[in-house]
Amino acid sequence: MRPSRLLAGLLVSCSLGLGGVALGAGPAHANPVCDALIEQGFVNDAQGNAIITNNVAAKGGFDVGCVQTRHTPTGATSLVKVIVNPGWTYTVRSSGGVGSGSKVAVDFQNRALKAKSSYMIRAGKLVSG
Repeated sequence: MRPSRLLAGLLVSCSLGLGGVALGAGPAHANPVCDALIEQGFVNDAQGNAIITNNVAAKGGFDVGCVQTRHTPTGATSLVKVIVNPGWTYTVRSSGGVGSGSKVAVDFQNRALKAKSSYMIRAGKLVSG
């Protein structure tokens, strides 16, 4: 598959919310930094890469925070930043790479709530929750 089709598929999947993206609980749990980044939608950087921010939630409606990733025209995916709400911690399992099979994977935990969540994105696939 051509790199432009991989990126287009990823952008469509992200913008339509396909792949199980879970939105967080209402405004009481919202993170204003994440909200501002998500409202921007995907942004192209100076090198022509798409920068995408996705909200992450845990079962029970807990708003965890958000993950921002970079997607190149060749299909590579890499981590830009992770923002978490108070009480949440995260572990980066994979920060992406240069190949079209590269992925970003992050695990989240809130010990006080006894809640966990995970996030994984690669070209054409997004799994969160």
